[in-house]
Amino acid sequence: GESMATKKTGGRKPGDGNYSLREKKHLAQIKQLKAEIASEKLKVTVKDAELKETREKLKKALAAEKQLTASAKAKKKAVK
Repeated sequence: GESMATKKTGGRKPGDGNYSLREKKHLAQIKQLKAEIASEKLKVTVKDAELKETREKLKKALAAEKQLTASAKAKKKAVK
């Protein structure tokens, strides 16, 4: 089985620890990318929360405006 001896790269389990420099570089990149993804997700959650708040404020503002216009119309009717 000489063909088995030449194929030693595929026989390593992840977590063996003896990585080549290229593998270490890749692992570092993956770690960095995962961190970037996590921070982007965080940004999105923050944005979502802000949007929800803004929506609530808008709803309240619109409701208040409706009440104001309604009372203004009522007052106009009362004036006539």
